[in-house]
Amino acid sequence: MSIDLLGSFGSDNHSGVCPELMQALSEANQGAAYAYGGDPYTKRAKELFKKAFGKECEAFFVLNGTGANVSALRTILGRAHSILCADTAHIQTQETAAIYALSGSKLLTIPSSNGKIGPEEIEKAFLKESYWGVHASIPKVVCISQSTEFGTIYTLEEIKQISAICKQYNLLLFVDGCRLANAAESLGVPLESFGSSLGIDVMTFGGSKNGMMFGEAVLFFRQDLAEFFPFIQKQSLQLLSKMRYISAQFIPYLEKELWKRNANHSNKMAKRLEDELKKIPDVAFSQKRESNQLFFSVPDHWVEELKKHFIFHVWDTKPTLRLITSFDTKEEEISAFVSHVKKLQGAHG
Repeated sequence: MSIDLLGSFGSDNHSGVCPELMQALSEANQGAAYAYGGDPYTKRAKELFKKAFGKECEAFFVLNGTGANVSALRTILGRAHSILCADTAHIQTQETAAIYALSGSKLLTIPSSNGKIGPEEIEKAFLKESYWGVHASIPKVVCISQSTEFGTIYTLEEIKQISAICKQYNLLLFVDGCRLANAAESLGVPLESFGSSLGIDVMTFGGSKNGMMFGEAVLFFRQDLAEFFPFIQKQSLQLLSKMRYISAQFIPYLEKELWKRNANHSNKMAKRLEDELKKIPDVAFSQKRESNQLFFSVPDHWVEELKKHFIFHVWDTKPTLRLITSFDTKEEEISAFVSHVKKLQGAHG
């Protein structure tokens, strides 16, 4: 049953499943296999992650993004520890305070206008919290999102600088990589660029937003940090008994570089939409487009009319619209949205 609209830009979570990955699920569905990750699909997927991200990479598979973030962070945090992150970070704004509920750790948010934070802001926040000694939480982890909640991307050099400040203050660097594929494709770099050589300690790698039915990977680049994760994974309700249905998808995702192809398409569709919308006078972009997310404002009275034909999010009260393209976004959807905006411009311009 399809949605009777001209296009959906609400989220890359709205998209269907990439045909090759649906085929992988079908093939994995033949016969029995050991449960809880003891199957050959999981073994092969783990080998491919080492090949893609480096031999230090230890991969685990979980159901969803919030589960990936919380289980990974719980593993590397103590009860009195805190996390430094942007005030727009997904763990702060979109995960129902899951990290508080399941770990007891505090989030120390850093103001950000574009979703990114830098070494200077991290150092300032760290020193401010540390000043109070035993009366404050102990900053232990810096969390950044790649790409960010505003679709912006950290360059490799920016991550290196953040890693350097983390090492200076004995902090761990955690990357929420739910859209890492879009970031890597936008930067034109291989996945291994985001491994231990960049100074990342723990990272998630998204699948659900880039063509998979479900599933994310949690990647550890230090064996000592990974040792206790299986227990936290189980305790966090993220150890799927039929693990093969997650890991089987990651095999063609990595082997055939479907992550790259899918992310390339969604990024290109976003760029095409941006290029066309920039030609329309009453459309004003609030964020630089660097991946598959667009943030722009239009006159208030256009919003309800556009909602009749398209799915998208109104991000704040300006109003700012957030549109996200997917691996299966069609050119016809782009053309239809632009056509409707042009009609509104002509009628009210």
